[in-house]
Amino acid sequence: MADPLRILAWPAGDPSDLNPYVRRMYGAFRAPAASVTAFRPLMRRIPAADIFHIHWPEGIFEGSGSNNPAIVAAKAARVLNAARGIRRSGGKLVVTAHNVTPHRDLTGWRHRVWHAYHARLLGQIDHLIGLSAASLERYRAAHPAIAAVAGTIIPHPHYREDYPAILVPKRARPGRFPTVSGCSA
Repeated sequence: MADPLRILAWPAGDPSDLNPYVRRMYGAFRAPAASVTAFRPLMRRIPAADIFHIHWPEGIFEGSGSNNPAIVAAKAARVLNAARGIRRSGGKLVVTAHNVTPHRDLTGWRHRVWHAYHARLLGQIDHLIGLSAASLERYRAAHPAIAAVAGTIIPHPHYREDYPAILVPKRARPGRFPTVSGCSA
């Protein structure tokens, strides 16, 4: 039997905390054919992997230390070092083209960190995943450095079975869902 495909995934972890697209994607990888290990930008040791898969490179601005320029810069450096190390060991960097640009307003130090980090990250990408052919083309057009990088389409599914039909305000995360049935989330 062949060795399992080792995937270092960001984000990954507790399925109940993941976006449904991510949960479904990694749910398709099963032992013994594959293993998925969660990457965290500030983890002490980067595990060996055949694929380092990043969904949202802008994740450096999320979580602990997201308002601290030094911590965000450290996260960016760790992501780049992880990608470089995995590629040096024969692995590949795969990025899902969810967003052409981050949703967060990048001004001041965030703008500077993002552009330096993202330019370096783009230079290491071995494969792109697009949610549709159009989204993949928009991503490539916005980032000419990766125009020739191979890509695969993994369609964005509907989430009808992932969320309740009526959103109960207590279960909503503020700012994440539109108003439903007159209730503001």
